[in-house]
Amino acid sequence: MPKRQRVLVSSSQVIELLGKANGKFATVFTKTVPPLKAGNPFGIGNILKVSKVFVQLGCNYASCVNRQLAREDKPKDFVPSPQKWGERVEGLPFVVHTPDGADEKIYLECKVVASISHEYQTPSGAVIDIRLVEPWLRPHVKPEQGTDKEIVWRDYDFANIIGISYNVNSWVVEDNLRLTKDILATKG
Repeated sequence: MPKRQRVLVSSSQVIELLGKANGKFATVFTKTVPPLKAGNPFGIGNILKVSKVFVQLGCNYASCVNRQLAREDKPKDFVPSPQKWGERVEGLPFVVHTPDGADEKIYLECKVVASISHEYQTPSGAVIDIRLVEPWLRPHVKPEQGTDKEIVWRDYDFANIIGISYNVNSWVVEDNLRLTKDILATKG
């Protein structure tokens, strides 16, 4: 078995490499600002969620949900609502979004197979006990899929992806390895 290599790459290089990964599995490492309830003791933007997630790239959302409906012996009649923001890139696992007057943003669209791990951190990188954060997280709203088991679908902003493991490579996204305070500053 080939030895896994860790390579520093730019986000544009990762986008090019993942463009060839439809139907493949990968592990995505992200740093995001979690959705917290108003009045939380952490304030606005003073906490990050660092996650490791196993995903499948280049899937079709409707097909994934309809396969799950079939497994549950339910009619395969799911049709997703139209994309409200951004445009899917045909044949690639990306969504491009250009907010009014802002630069184009690229998102990695994927099916979450498993959430491997996550933790919460302060802007300086200190770990916060998850039990202190959980009461302040906004509740998860399950999408209307008609399934008993939810098909978890995510669009990860490339600015929040700090690494990806795919095949025998682990890519560290060099231009996303910036200070936590810089990440938080972009979230306003």
